[in-house]
Amino acid sequence: MSTKIKKQLDIILELKAQIENWKSYNEDELFQIVKEFEKKPRDEGSFWYEEVLSDKTLASNLLEIANKYPENTKMNIYIVSALGNMIKRYKLESSEEIFNYFLKKTQIKGVALYVSFFLPYLPQFDKYDNKWEYIMSIKKITPLKDAEISFRERIEFFLDQLPIMYVQETITFFEQCIIVAKSDYSKKMYKELIEKLEQLS
Repeated sequence: MSTKIKKQLDIILELKAQIENWKSYNEDELFQIVKEFEKKPRDEGSFWYEEVLSDKTLASNLLEIANKYPENTKMNIYIVSALGNMIKRYKLESSEEIFNYFLKKTQIKGVALYVSFFLPYLPQFDKYDNKWEYIMSIKKITPLKDAEISFRERIEFFLDQLPIMYVQETITFFEQCIIVAKSDYSKKMYKELIEKLEQLS
C-alpha cells in the first residue's frame, strides 16, 4: 500500500468512525462530516478502500442521518451520492432500505437529479413497477440542462429495453435538444441516438 493510499484510507476510517458516532454531533458538525465523506467514494479508487466503502453498517448509519434530517437538502444530496458511488464503485449491497430511500427522494427538489444518476442501476429497479415512467420523468427534473444529460445517459444505457410506447416521445425530446444544442458535437451525438431510436420503432 502506497503512502498516499494509506493516508486516504486513514481519513476514510476516521470519517467512518465519526459517522458511526453520528448522534454525538449537531447538524452543522454532521453536515461537514458527511460532506467530507461523500468525496471519498467518488475520488480516485483503490482496492484498499473496498472493505470500508462496502460496509453495510456504514450505509445504515448514513440512512439514519438522512432520515433524521430530511429537510437538509444538501446533506441528502451528499448521502445519495455517497451511497450511489459505494454501490457503483465499491460493491456495497443495495438494500431495500437504500432503494426505498432513493425512491422517496425522487420527489424532492434538489435531490432528485442526483437520485437519477444511481436509482436506475440498483438491482431492485428492474422489478420496480414504475420503472419506465420514472426514466421518462427524468427529463423534467430541474435543473433541466442537467436532467437532459441524465436522461440521455439513462436512455443510452437502457436503449435495447425501451418500450415501443416511449420511442416517439424520446425521439421528439432529442429533436428539441438538437435545436437548442450549441455545439456540433452535441448535435451529432443526438442525431446518432435518434437514428438508433428510429430502428426500434
